[in-house]
Amino acid sequence: MATMFRDIPEADWKKFRLIHQAALQRFSQSKLDALQRLAVSERKTPQERLLDVFEFARDSQNEMARIFDNPRRSTALLQLALMHAGKLIDAEEWEGLSEHTREMVMVIAG
Repeated sequence: MATMFRDIPEADWKKFRLIHQAALQRFSQSKLDALQRLAVSERKTPQERLLDVFEFARDSQNEMARIFDNPRRSTALLQLALMHAGKLIDAEEWEGLSEHTREMVMVIAG
């Protein structure tokens, strides 16, 4: 069963590589938007905002690494599951994947 979770059809592997890039851009833009909101918030002092920005950047970097680093065929389903959970895959991209891959992603995502 472990190999079943590692198998991704060739056509979906090719689509994964495109989805990976698009999802990375969506992730990056959402984090930049959130970072900007943190930086300009008037509810905190400049020092508190700066510390919040540093912490947010560190956490975002760790999250980005977990989802996007080292895309390989053997990790594609897990990365797709993480992207799906983070709402980083649009409907057209999702529907473009095979039913088998979508089912495996849903199983992994829980």
